[in-house]
Amino acid sequence: MGTRARDDDGDFGSGNGKGQSMIASCADWFTAGGTLLIAALAIWGDHLRAWLWRPMLTLEEPDEKGHFTFDSNGRRLWYCHLIVRNRRPWCPARNCRVLLRAASRRGPDGRYDKPIQLYSVLQFMWSFPSFTPLTPMVVRNQPADLGVLGKDADAFRPLPYFAPAYFNGDVAKDQSILYEVEVEAENFVPTEPVFIEVSWDGQWSEDPEEMRKHLRVVWNPGEAGAI
Repeated sequence: MGTRARDDDGDFGSGNGKGQSMIASCADWFTAGGTLLIAALAIWGDHLRAWLWRPMLTLEEPDEKGHFTFDSNGRRLWYCHLIVRNRRPWCPARNCRVLLRAASRRGPDGRYDKPIQLYSVLQFMWSFPSFTPLTPMVVRNQPADLGVLGKDADAFRPLPYFAPAYFNGDVAKDQSILYEVEVEAENFVPTEPVFIEVSWDGQWSEDPEEMRKHLRVVWNPGEAGAI
């Protein structure tokens, strides 16, 4: 009577049959799982890619906190900017905008409890607007204009592309306004807004460091919760 051959570790050949059966079962599971994954990607692939490969935009204060320039008539100007930074440059932000969501003027008690009338959001102007689309694609960094103060002017003026006649968002002498600013894009959902406090003592200086003391721009001040 014949005997079954043993395999290398001394077990009878039936062990190989069980192992092969297990391998076949695993292969079937992987095949089924792969089929389901392909089907899911076909149905929800665009949404998945939009969630995984989307830009990460932040609004940041530039290193140079204001600078001098001139207008077409040769008048001296002091410009303040903000920077839109995309921390995922491999995922460009499409149709990007920087928006003024709200603004409040500081009252005598130091609190920003006097809302400025604003029926709709305003879009801040991109720097070099003659060469920059209204809603550009942001790959890395894109500067925008927060506002400007002209020499002999009576107020700091924020710089949206369009401001309705009723909008009173200028910062005059001894005034302070808190602006609520947000960045948005076609493939980016805004998170937390940035609060920017602009205060002016009515003075002008040709020295940049002194000018930054006269026109103070503070990002996310402690009173932001009062807006």
